[in-house]
Amino acid sequence: MQPLTLILLLSLFVCFIIAISLIAYQKQQKRLVKVLESLAGPLSGAVRGKCLTARLEETPYQVQFAKQGKGPALAVITIPGSAGFIMAVRKRMFLDSWGERLGLTSPPDIPDKDFLKDHYVHADNLEKAAHVLWRQDALNEIQDLLETKTHYFRLDETGASLVIPLASLAEKDLLALTPDEIRGKAAKLFAAVGAALQPARNPVGQVKPFSASALFFDKKQSMIMAMATSLPLIVSLILMILAKKMYTPLGGQAMMSGAFRFAVAPTVIGVLLFIFVGRLWFRKMPESHRLFMVFTLLIPMTFFMACIAGFMFTNGALDSSPAVFYTTEVVGKKVYHGKGAHYSLSLAPWSGKEGNVRFSISEKQYEQFEIGQKVTLGVRSGMWGYEWVSSPPIAVQ
Repeated sequence: MQPLTLILLLSLFVCFIIAISLIAYQKQQKRLVKVLESLAGPLSGAVRGKCLTARLEETPYQVQFAKQGKGPALAVITIPGSAGFIMAVRKRMFLDSWGERLGLTSPPDIPDKDFLKDHYVHADNLEKAAHVLWRQDALNEIQDLLETKTHYFRLDETGASLVIPLASLAEKDLLALTPDEIRGKAAKLFAAVGAALQPARNPVGQVKPFSASALFFDKKQSMIMAMATSLPLIVSLILMILAKKMYTPLGGQAMMSGAFRFAVAPTVIGVLLFIFVGRLWFRKMPESHRLFMVFTLLIPMTFFMACIAGFMFTNGALDSSPAVFYTTEVVGKKVYHGKGAHYSLSLAPWSGKEGNVRFSISEKQYEQFEIGQKVTLGVRSGMWGYEWVSSPPIAVQ
C-alpha cells in the first residue's frame, strides 16, 4: 500500500469516528429532552433547554431536574440567599486557577464572596470546609442524606444552590419516580440545608488552607490520561522500527538518530497540548467525557500520520530535488546471526565523508557484491542534513 493511500484511509477513519460521536451525542440530547418533558406534567413545571424547572408546593424553593448522559439524575435546588454553595455529582470539576492548585493561604478576614467565588472543594475536604460555612451537625446530617461519596460544592455569590443526586437511575427508573417521592426527598434536604446556612463561622484568622492534592486528578482519570499520552510514544517507536526496515539509510545510527529527533518534538509538544486542553477545556463542557475519549483517538492518529509524512520526506519520497550519484567501492560485507541472518555492506567514503559507510542489504544483494568491486548509488539529502540512499548500490560494468 502506498504511503499516501494509507494516510487517506487513516484520515477517513478519523472522520468516521467524529461523525459517529456527533450522531450519538445528538440522539442522547433528544432523548434527554423527552425524559424531562415527561416529568414536566406531573410536577407542573416547564423544560428550558436541558433542564426542567418546577416550584414545590408551599415552599419558596425551586427544583430543577436534569440527567447528564448515563450518569446519575440531578436535582438542583435554588434557595434564596446572598451566599451559597453547590454540591455537585461531577467527578471532573477542578480549580479554574492554576495558582489555587498549589494551595490556599489563610485570608486576613472571614472569607468574603470574592475569595469564595469559583472555589471548588473536593469531598475529602468537606470537613475542613465546614469550619468556614457549615455547622458540623448540619454537615453530618446532609452527608447522611447524600447517596454517593463523590461530591463537590462551589461557593457562589448569586445565591445558595445545591446540586444533589436523586439516584443512579436509568431513564425508565427516572420516569418511574413520583412527584411525592421527589418532594419527600427534597424536603429532608431543605431542612438540613436551612440549618447549614445559619451563620456559624470560625473567628477571624482561623481558616485552614485546603489541600491541593485532593483537588487534582482521581485514580481512574490519571490512568486514562497515562494511556492516552503513552499511545503517541508507542506509535512513534513502532514507526521508527518499521522505517528502519522499509528504507535504506546510510548507517543504522543515522537512521535512528534522525527518526528519533523527528518523532520526539511533535510527540512531546502534542502530549503537552493534549494535557492542557483536556484539563482546562474539555472538563468545563457538558459532554467532557465523550470529547475526551474522541480526542484520545485523534491524538495518536494525528501523530501516526505526522510521523509517516515525516519519514517520507526524510527519505526523499516527497523531495523534488534530484538524486546525486556517487561511485565508490565495496570495502567489506558481513553476516550477523541472531533471530535470522542480517546482511550488511560497507562502502568506502565518498564526497568528503570520513570513515566507511555501512548499511543493511538483502541476502540477494549480499551475494551480488564482492570486496573491491566498484558500485554506484544515488543519494538525497533529507531533514537535518541526513543523507538517504534513494537508489540502491549498482555494480559498475
